[in-house]
Amino acid sequence: LTTESETNRPVISPNPTDENSTVTSDSKILHIEIFDVSSRLLLSEYPKSNSYTIKANGFSKGIYLVRTTTEDGIYVNRLMVK
Repeated sequence: LTTESETNRPVISPNPTDENSTVTSDSKILHIEIFDVSSRLLLSEYPKSNSYTIKANGFSKGIYLVRTTTEDGIYVNRLMVK
């Protein structure tokens, strides 16, 4: 069974990445934030579109949390930079 919130969840690809990843959503992305594992805010953007490219080549290897606010809600995904 898939809930509506799961079907509307933004997708990050490619993931893992060593260069760029794109966040895509069926609904408009209003705000996107990227945090490291220490909860430090590394990026805050307001794309107001259905996709956003993360330039991951500026990040150290590791796992990051991507909080995406869309017209449908707030979602948190993991991004792995290799």
